[in-house]
Amino acid sequence: MKKLVNIIDATKEAVEGLVRNIRVMPADRLTWQPEPTTRTALDLFQECAGAPGMFAGVLRERMSQPMTPDTFQKMREERQAWKSVDEIEAALRSRSEDFYAAVLAVPEADMDVEVEMP
Repeated sequence: MKKLVNIIDATKEAVEGLVRNIRVMPADRLTWQPEPTTRTALDLFQECAGAPGMFAGVLRERMSQPMTPDTFQKMREERQAWKSVDEIEAALRSRSEDFYAAVLAVPEADMDVEVEMP
């Protein structure tokens, strides 16, 4: 159980650090791109908000879904629905809670189960 709590504590710390840093960023920098092919801070924040939900599913199923171009497109479309920092933060916090619950639900017997990731 201690390992699981450590995972959750480390994730909570990362979430708080991410939110703290995005909140101090000037509004005009959230969508700024130094080059047309680079991603914005807001886009990266959206991806970070979606990730805990994906990993919660991996923990529950003990397997990863195939990462096809269609899968990536679906994930991208889902997270692009979150437009503001407030919406993205709410999604991040909600999905993180789901991830924490999935972590705590891993039976001790499954702690050494390896999940192949694409």
